[in-house]
Amino acid sequence: MTQLVMWEPGAVVYDTRTQMVAIVDKQHGRKIILKRPSGLSWTTLDVGVREANSREKIQLRALAQHHANATGLARLSRYRYGKAR
Repeated sequence: MTQLVMWEPGAVVYDTRTQMVAIVDKQHGRKIILKRPSGLSWTTLDVGVREANSREKIQLRALAQHHANATGLARLSRYRYGKAR
């Protein structure tokens, strides 16, 4: 049996099962709740999670920036022509 790995909330990790980089939200024993900048969250097991490498950390920052830009533009488009849509 593999040793239990405890992750700090906010740690940037890579989930090998989904092949996605994410942020640790919570951990309950071997189950870890991961979250993406878009708000997508899922539960995975600690054995399939590893620390994100530098390229994956850059990818997560880019996703967060893209999400902030996309949601900001969506909010602005509702107020075009001085009216809320």
